[in-house]
Amino acid sequence: MTDTVDNLTVPLSTALALLARMGDLSMGQPIDHSEQAAACAAWLAREAGADVAACVQVALLRWVGCTANADNIAALLDDDVAGRRAMLALRPDKIGLRLPLPEARQAGKQASDIHCEVASLVATMLGLSPDVARALGHVFERWDGGGYSQLGGGDAIPLATRVAVLASDMEILSREYGSELGIAMLRTHGDGTHDPALLALLEQGWKAGAEPKEPMPRPPGARDPGGPAAGLTQAELLPDAARHVPLALVADLCDLKLAWLVGHSRAMAGSAAAAAQALGIAPAPVARAALLQGLGRVAIPQRVWNAAGTLNSAQWEQVRLYPYRTARALGSLRDLAEEAELASHIGERLDGSGYYRGAGGATALAARILPAASCWLALRAARPWRGAFDADTAAAQLQGDVQVGRLDGQVVAAMLGQPAPVAAARAGSLLSPRETEVLAVIARGMSNKEAARQLGLSPSTVRTHMENLFRKLECNSRAAATLKAAALGLIGS
Repeated sequence: MTDTVDNLTVPLSTALALLARMGDLSMGQPIDHSEQAAACAAWLAREAGADVAACVQVALLRWVGCTANADNIAALLDDDVAGRRAMLALRPDKIGLRLPLPEARQAGKQASDIHCEVASLVATMLGLSPDVARALGHVFERWDGGGYSQLGGGDAIPLATRVAVLASDMEILSREYGSELGIAMLRTHGDGTHDPALLALLEQGWKAGAEPKEPMPRPPGARDPGGPAAGLTQAELLPDAARHVPLALVADLCDLKLAWLVGHSRAMAGSAAAAAQALGIAPAPVARAALLQGLGRVAIPQRVWNAAGTLNSAQWEQVRLYPYRTARALGSLRDLAEEAELASHIGERLDGSGYYRGAGGATALAARILPAASCWLALRAARPWRGAFDADTAAAQLQGDVQVGRLDGQVVAAMLGQPAPVAAARAGSLLSPRETEVLAVIARGMSNKEAARQLGLSPSTVRTHMENLFRKLECNSRAAATLKAAALGLIGS
């Protein structure tokens, strides 16, 4: 089913919206944050004589690398989502730093490097300009050359980066504190972070557009939050907004948040499409919904997903809401209404015991496919809290769910009629068979020592294979290598 999944596409404007919302959820932001920032960036770009398209795209994709370094951030902060939200709001007392400051700085540098490499790679995979890819590779630069600077600050930072990051920070601070205090915080707490000339332009435009009776005017160029939400107004104005790109890239980035989920959404899309076809249902919408069902998952912290024991009630409540978050993120996007509805049912059960609605048996047959596909694939794969089940045990559990009225019997029969999922990759000449084996286990979060034990190799041999992998895939981090390999079909589910 890989070829079918690879052929599922969306317009570039839709892909940018999806990735922007994924990033927003990862950072604990409202799902329209990056779109509002992009509109502000377009206004500021025009005022500054910058490339509007590049600034819009960088603003939309500023946070696209956040799933790639989620484990790194989780090692640094108590809660990777809430801690990032506190960072952006300039609330140091709520960040929840877990490491002493010197170690935290080093860990932050590593996390930012991963983020920037993956963000640049995504821009390239989307066919965006090299200027956009380069700008995304420097979103943690500071004007004064501090922080995690690689360029030394100042005019060496791409103008698109400076515009997009300022617009994004301003959107957050105006929403959190109001426009006047937001600007003041950028000038004080953010001193040295932003280009002073751009900040002066933004402040002038903000004051000129502010209504005297409006306590919190939106950034210049931003849409009315209560207005029609038909997607990305600015992105639709770009010359190639209608060009189609693979939807699986969104799935791969969502799955990248959790090492044990690499390839999961692709596998679910293939399995769900096959079951839909067997049931006489159009497979494409079901497969597309499967690729998008993990969007809301990125808003939940790593410590919940990676918990080895039983979740408490508060943690369960977060898990139960992830399909709702998916539906919210998809629901206002043009042409994805059917996919949003199908994806939102992934946790539902026919007896009403599922989530988030607790819906009973009234759901359409197509909406019953993803719950069964999710269970089937999850049972066959290892999770932090248990090992993988064999095919017979997994099938028995699904059939037991049918007997007690939780899953649809027709759907489960169609699911079990397929070949069992396997972790096989597409044959290719880029990597050797042994390199492909090493990548498959490394992509799932194993250290070199753990991979060596599983494959019967020495750690030094694994390290040599990893060096070859990075060279062949032209990557510097495991996250980037995993993303690129998934897109090339070099690792399976």
